[in-house]
Formats: sequence, C-alpha cells, structure tokens
Amino acid sequence: EVWKVPVGACAFPDKVFLLHEVVYSERDHFQHPVEKLEARTAPFNYDCLKLLLDENALRVTVEWEGSEGAPRRVAFPRKEIFLQERQWACVTYNLRTSWEGGWIYKKRVHNIGCFSHVSPEVFLEAGPAHTYRDMAQLW
Repeated sequence: EVWKVPVGACAFPDKVFLLHEVVYSERDHFQHPVEKLEARTAPFNYDCLKLLLDENALRVTVEWEGSEGAPRRVAFPRKEIFLQERQWACVTYNLRTSWEGGWIYKKRVHNIGCFSHVSPEVFLEAGPAHTYRDMAQLW
C-alpha cells in the first residue's frame, strides 16, 4: 500500500534516512495502523534491507541472511536496486516468526525513495521505478 508521507517529514535534516513505519495488527482486525516517523543514519539496515548512499544514488540491497523470519531464502545472489534522485522502489515480501509458542505471519511492503525534498504526495505522484516481490508459501 502507498501512503502519504507525514507532513513532519519535511522537518528532518538532509543526508538522513527517514523511516515512516505503518504497522497493521490482527488485534484490531487490521483497521487502525500505528505510525512511526524517525531519522536514521547511513548505512541503514531494516530487516533484510540495507540502504547506502553511493555518490548521487541510493543503493538498496536485499540481504536475506539479515531477515528476522522464515522461510529462509537463498542468500546469494543478492538483489540490488539503484535509485537516482526522485525515483522510488517498492519491495514486498512475507515471512513468519515465532511468538508465544505459535507463529505470526507478516507481509512487508517497503516504499523506498531517493529525494532531496520530500512532499507528502511523493509516493503518489508517479509509480515506482523498480519493483521487487518475493511472496513465499507460508504454512
């Protein structure tokens, strides 16, 4: 799903990774997501994703060995996406993790962009330059 970037995102300094996290939960039947906005420095790792600034581009690497869940995926070759200014990518995958003697199933959708100026509509103005999807059979 593509969301508007919170208005507060414009207040963050240059040269940071801005993480806008939106989490839906089964507890409330996926009706009321919890949002979080924070700045991170480079290199930035989030689950199986590694983000690094190279010259004037953003390099996004899918490193499955860093993933928190199952099933385990083949670690190599790694998927790399290069984003230039004003480009964004959508990375979608699923996993399961153990929790209180059972399993939790997760679907992750990451909209990742390389922008020097952020507007709330940045992910709605144009489609992604790159799309990566890995939806495993979970049981």
